[in-house]
Amino acid sequence: MFEDSILDVALGMVFLYALLSLVTTAITEGIANLFSLRSRALHSWLEDMLGDTWTSAAGRQRGITRELLGHPLIRAMGKNDRAPDYIPPETFTAVLLEILSRPDQQQLRHRPRTYPELRAMVFAIDESPPLRQVLLNLTASPRRDIHEAEAAVERWFDASMDSLRHWYGRRMQIVAFIFATATVLLVNADSLMFADALWQNSDLRVAVAERATGLDVRTHEQRVQGEGEGEGQPGEVDKKALAKDIEQLRAIDGFPLGWSADPLDRRHPPKNVLGWLMKLLGLGLTVLATTLGAPFWFGLLSKVVSLRKAPPESRANQANQDLQQLLTGAGGDGGDGGRRTITITSEVGSTTPGTGV
Repeated sequence: MFEDSILDVALGMVFLYALLSLVTTAITEGIANLFSLRSRALHSWLEDMLGDTWTSAAGRQRGITRELLGHPLIRAMGKNDRAPDYIPPETFTAVLLEILSRPDQQQLRHRPRTYPELRAMVFAIDESPPLRQVLLNLTASPRRDIHEAEAAVERWFDASMDSLRHWYGRRMQIVAFIFATATVLLVNADSLMFADALWQNSDLRVAVAERATGLDVRTHEQRVQGEGEGEGQPGEVDKKALAKDIEQLRAIDGFPLGWSADPLDRRHPPKNVLGWLMKLLGLGLTVLATTLGAPFWFGLLSKVVSLRKAPPESRANQANQDLQQLLTGAGGDGGDGGRRTITITSEVGSTTPGTGV
């Protein structure tokens, strides 16, 4: 049927974009982990937030951020002897108050246990007036409740981490765009060429559609969105599963990815200006599609697969419902591009409330 052919072409295109987005996510994630970009961003942000270096009462230089990140409770959150890339707000508050309650390293005291002790400690911060003023405002509790004051500090930290996530996410989107462009050029992922190949070759169209239908979409979708991970942690791409999916696609006869030296092959570089303009347009469309992120494309892939499996008479209603869900989800996402991503996701990916970068 004509309708089935169009649906299979759409399914193949979405499948291609989903896998390319996943490749970009994997590369970006690898770069972030290799250079500890999340933990570095957190360290820099905390330095600005806390007014990092100041002189103690004994005349020694102290770095609050260094002491805070070196505290056993926080250091234990890092992996492979690296600094952590997220801190729960309650842990941050507990450690910060403990550090501030001992203005000299040799003067060990317990953190404040009552509201008067807390206020006295804050008033005694002479070395960092900006931090003292912030904490004075945050801990001003009309009911003189220490738990209420500590909760205010936690909310302050959480709000600051939200700003950090947005800042980090915007910069990682630039990184993702660069790697998406490089990947698309490397594999010659031309949207126009790919769509034409699917439309012209029924065997290729059916083979790609069946591969997309058999993909464990939910598993990929959970991982790129960070479901099942610790709070604030970005999802990790299953690189072995991704490599397997790509190899299975490449094994399909006539699958139009890569470059070819054969002049009769559609993957051969164009021979004239018009051909190059169309090639650049097709590659550009793929880059733009890839930058929408793996969570978007795997969510859409799940919808298209369900639509393909549905009876023809019910497809129109289901398509309208799926479109409304996608538009609603896009409108309520907050523009963060993925799970926390990718705390960063990701990230480059979607975010969820919490304190991860």
